[in-house]
Amino acid sequence: MVAAKNLNIPVYYFFTSGACVLAAILYFPRLDQENQGSFKDMNKLIYLPGLPPIPTSDMPVATLDRNSRSYSDGIIINTFGSQEPKPVKAITDGLSKKLKEIAKGLELSRHRFLWVIRSQPTIKKEDLLVPPHLLDLNTLLPDGFLERTRHRGIVVNKWAPQVAVLNHKSVGGFVTHCGWNSVLEATCAGVPMVAWPLYAEQKMNRIVMVEEMKLALPMDEIEGGKVAAAQIEKRIRQLMESEEGNFIREVVKGRKEDAVRAVSKGGSSHVALAKLVECWDV
Repeated sequence: MVAAKNLNIPVYYFFTSGACVLAAILYFPRLDQENQGSFKDMNKLIYLPGLPPIPTSDMPVATLDRNSRSYSDGIIINTFGSQEPKPVKAITDGLSKKLKEIAKGLELSRHRFLWVIRSQPTIKKEDLLVPPHLLDLNTLLPDGFLERTRHRGIVVNKWAPQVAVLNHKSVGGFVTHCGWNSVLEATCAGVPMVAWPLYAEQKMNRIVMVEEMKLALPMDEIEGGKVAAAQIEKRIRQLMESEEGNFIREVVKGRKEDAVRAVSKGGSSHVALAKLVECWDV
């Protein structure tokens, strides 16, 4: 930024999350004055200008503990399998258990599906061009699941072209982690969503998607952030079969039309970007 200023080049921040999160962040100084403790220790609703009430537990992860100063991108376990076989197995089984609940819910819903299960992407530069490790689906998923659902479902254990998939005419719904890029991609494709947030600001996005925008149904979690197969089945059926699902589908179709107009010549986004460029004295 210093170099840009020295060269008289305008500097802008590109905020990749939605306006709802930015509105919350800009209001944080006020929240800091009004609340002495950490959000993680509260059990109340936060009222922010322009947003529906947000439970303190759904605030962005980085803001939950006001005393925290350390964050990480993951966990490297200082062990090896034969040294601590039981704990390592417990961690692996935890992932497998979650996937099995999802599989059970998909199977019970009796709807067609495309399910992408990917291994964690590498952060090592030397491994960026190396194909990622493919997960063993037969080990992670329930016995016989792939065979029983092979005529109505596809499970992919590598990267999938999400934008192309969302824009396919056969897609009737999208279970999303509520990352803002995914929300925008689904909205632009006119696809209704089931909101299942994982971390960061995604829980706040879910509140806005469900309560304010009416673009999604919420995936209700049980203790510990877990979701049972019955809940997955319920939400899929609700999105695909119920009047509420049809209502959301119509709302999303309208938002898709709004998105097309916004980026078209003369649209709000097109005009805003043009005005931004005009103000640059270059």
